[in-house]
Amino acid sequence: MVLALAELGEETAEEVIVELEKLEPGYANEQIRAFVNATLSDLFEKGHLTGSEQDSQMRYNLSKITQANDGAADPDLLAPGLD
Repeated sequence: MVLALAELGEETAEEVIVELEKLEPGYANEQIRAFVNATLSDLFEKGHLTGSEQDSQMRYNLSKITQANDGAADPDLLAPGLD
């Protein structure tokens, strides 16, 4: 599933399922569809994936994993022992 999303860049759960079907014909069934939808949603909710809602559908991407954060951290705001 993550490989399929990486191949696509950014896409909906349904498009990830279509890509999985291309990689492994006959793979996608209702149980797999439910698993992909639930897993992508869960990873997004936990902050492991990024995404945005477009046309009432969530579009997921791996930018949190593939792109470096360009922000800065203020060491004075870190919890004690983390600096």
